[in-house]
Amino acid sequence: MIPDAYKRVLGSRGVAAPLTGVTLSRVAIAAQPLSTILLVQESTGSFAAAGLVVACYSLAAAGSLPVLGRMIDRIGQTSVIAVVTVVNALGFAALIPLAAADAPVAAMAIAGTIAGLATPPLGSSMRSLWKGLVPDPDLRQAAFTLDAVAIDVAWILGPTVAAGVIAAASPSASLGLCVALSLVGSVVFASSPASRSWRGPPAHERHSGPLRSPGVLVLMGAALGVGLVVGAIEISITAFASDRGVAELGGTLIAIQAVGSVVGGLWFGARDWGGPAGNRLPAIALVLTLSLAPLVA
Repeated sequence: MIPDAYKRVLGSRGVAAPLTGVTLSRVAIAAQPLSTILLVQESTGSFAAAGLVVACYSLAAAGSLPVLGRMIDRIGQTSVIAVVTVVNALGFAALIPLAAADAPVAAMAIAGTIAGLATPPLGSSMRSLWKGLVPDPDLRQAAFTLDAVAIDVAWILGPTVAAGVIAAASPSASLGLCVALSLVGSVVFASSPASRSWRGPPAHERHSGPLRSPGVLVLMGAALGVGLVVGAIEISITAFASDRGVAELGGTLIAIQAVGSVVGGLWFGARDWGGPAGNRLPAIALVLTLSLAPLVA
């Protein structure tokens, strides 16, 4: 049974199109690491090389997304998303012939870097739309929770789809599907009325930069730790499955992990928590840490 708050969010005018577009894009993003890892590993015989290519992509994305966010604030979402989506697709598509030709790892790392620099900022763009789509601040908390759960759903579907395509065809076919999903998701999102009409704050209302805020730096540090854990788990699970001769099942294991995250997220978002969110974060982080111990064993 869907909680009433989530029903109201999903029923709000203008939500369906951008939420569908960002979800398709997130499915592509969730499937890309597994597809890329196995594509590069198949070509080079090395998970270390595969990890390097994925790391180049991730670092480039981390550096470019704040810049793309500033550009969106100035000129709107549609044109920025359209350009970077095409470049991102070309970067990932280039990996397929490079891997087939047994190209040097450096060449594949460059392609991964280009894809990362042009990562479509649909997630942050979607979060900026929620204020206009859901004016009620109390209901907006449910909207943000639903948005977070949608990410987990993508991490269930993405690796599962990738695993199925890899098992039935090849990692290159899976990466090609990721490119197609990313293109479709960006078109659906950027063409939605909510995205096309969104405008950033006037120049005089923009802050000098979030990195000057100590609070933002603390949040980035916390997110960095969680991001490192999630990234390391994905590489490790994929290598674990491959080492046992069932590389395609790595996606299934990653999807199972995401199922748990969805259940926890829905339970968390449906409750009315008392007190500041900062008091809950350390407890949740501790639970996450303890939950990793059985994986090591």
